[in-house]
Amino acid sequence: MVTTAILSAVLATSEPQQPGLSPPTPLAIAHVERTELVDAVQITAHDANRAIIGTIVFWVEPDGAISVISDYPDGFAQSTISLDGTCFHRP
Repeated sequence: MVTTAILSAVLATSEPQQPGLSPPTPLAIAHVERTELVDAVQITAHDANRAIIGTIVFWVEPDGAISVISDYPDGFAQSTISLDGTCFHRP
């Protein structure tokens, strides 16, 4: 439940790369899968047909900043939050 809420929030607030398109809505998420990588965590959302509708990956940079990449069918975004609270967004 918490993983679904995190994924929904990140996907809903990420700006798509292509204007006029939008990320999946929280209601479209039927199943969430979490994968722990060597230095990151990946969360993948699936619809009712088990098709992937969005993915986010979290990792900590060497300087302690947190990076997040959100990826969905119509675009992606990358954000890095530094220790001083500054957020850098790269669509």
